[in-house]
Amino acid sequence: MDEGRDADVRLVRFLLGDLPEEERRAIEHECFRVDGAAFAEILALEDELRFAYLQNRLTADERRAFDERHLRTLSDRARLAFARALTRVADARALTSDLPKRTGG
Repeated sequence: MDEGRDADVRLVRFLLGDLPEEERRAIEHECFRVDGAAFAEILALEDELRFAYLQNRLTADERRAFDERHLRTLSDRARLAFARALTRVADARALTSDLPKRTGG
């Protein structure tokens, strides 16, 4: 696995609450850096995690952890609903783009 992939896996584990306390604190500390890069990366991975959840690409343990950590509040559920709506729009557009084009006549 390459270094970037390892970092993503580590951050996903962070988002699912599956890291030792010391690693979790280190990531939280990184989020407060001035450039904000770590925080932005975590937000992006959190969105990817939502889509993976909706597309049933998480293991049973990951789904359980996601449910516990990312569906607790109304705000959490609203973010998931938004991701679901985006997925539906993208799916609908993909279906209509596959239809044969009408020719005038």
